[in-house]
Amino acid sequence: MTPAAPRSYLAGAHISSGGSAQVRMEAAGLDFDGSALGDPPLPGAADLMAAALAACLSKNLERISRVLSFPYQRGRVTVGLEREDVPAEPFARPTWWR
Repeated sequence: MTPAAPRSYLAGAHISSGGSAQVRMEAAGLDFDGSALGDPPLPGAADLMAAALAACLSKNLERISRVLSFPYQRGRVTVGLEREDVPAEPFARPTWWR
């Protein structure tokens, strides 16, 4: 089997003073909260990171099911991230369940 050519992905984001922000990928865009203190109901950057990891894990289920020839009807992934605000730290305890 000939290996598939590698794919590349590109996303960009812009933000305005006050935290109004948007991320763009492929032909889609998504508004998000870029403010320093958080402004629900829009998702923040950490929400988008958790969602991206959940999407990757879900897609891998579909991908590996074809490689290993095992059927499934549905799957669920939950990703949780925990962050320290003071002092600012990267995600201290990422967790996910399958």
